[in-house]
Amino acid sequence: MHKGIGMAFLAMFGLSAPTTASSAEEHVPLAKVPAAVKKAIKAKFPKAEIEEVVKEKENDTTVYEVEIEVGDKELTVSLKKDGTILEIEKEIDVDDLPAVVIAAVKKKYPKATIKQAEEVIDVEEDEMTYELVLQDGKKTRKVSVELKAEIEDDEEEEG
Repeated sequence: MHKGIGMAFLAMFGLSAPTTASSAEEHVPLAKVPAAVKKAIKAKFPKAEIEEVVKEKENDTTVYEVEIEVGDKELTVSLKKDGTILEIEKEIDVDDLPAVVIAAVKKKYPKATIKQAEEVIDVEEDEMTYELVLQDGKKTRKVSVELKAEIEDDEEEEG
């Protein structure tokens, strides 16, 4: 039996610059989107409506960024041509950010206000990141906050 199991959440900061593709983005008509990409979207989000698809090259890999609407939520799903989901992004209300993320922002940028928040799930790495837009006086900055959970066994008893 475990007694006194503790869980600590760590919020790790990383300043991020806007990402740019190594080649131009190309809008893709739905009829020309690979079947594997459409199938993966429908499997993961059965009620999704595809709004827009953009194809770009990232590190020699073709990536399809598919903007979908599921109910009243808009998401962007990044996939490989074979339908492998790489990343899921969704805009969230600042009020819905985990307390640990807000605390980390206030500690590092005490005078900043969070203006926008996006939850980013890296499917391959199984990691969650929050991409935030902060306003600090006249300065606007983009930051990424990784949320990591560490589980520690404080004590173990033989029963």
